[in-house]
Amino acid sequence: MYPILFQLDGLTIYAYGFFLTLGIVVAGILAILKVRKEGLPISFERAAELFFYAVLSAIVGSRVLFYDAANGLAIFLFLTWKKKRKAFDGQIFFLFFLLYSITRFFIEMLRGDPRGFIYQDLISTSQGIGILLAITSLFMLFFLKKQYRR
Repeated sequence: MYPILFQLDGLTIYAYGFFLTLGIVVAGILAILKVRKEGLPISFERAAELFFYAVLSAIVGSRVLFYDAANGLAIFLFLTWKKKRKAFDGQIFFLFFLLYSITRFFIEMLRGDPRGFIYQDLISTSQGIGILLAITSLFMLFFLKKQYRR
């Protein structure tokens, strides 16, 4: 996926934000159409208002989103600092994957939704992927550091 979809007069449209917004808008339209089709005793304005507050409360009230955003900011700041001190090519790239996968492993524990498990009810699919990514990143960091010293 391309991180930037397009730019208009200095306004950058990012793929993630665009598709997230598109998903929210489509969900809202479908919910409002469902209200009309089912003949529920609720006005269009009331359904739109309800949708707006539901989205707002999901953004404001979700601690996982807050922790994930704080995690991303902390990793960004650390890697920005580390970039000036990098020892070899690829170090920042694999450090990102290492740090993100480790911190995301713990953030996943805070989620309250069913997301599938690969080992009983202890390790979710996302956590399993994070473990593999962390191991791969560690291997690559050691390998590239060893290659750089030669």
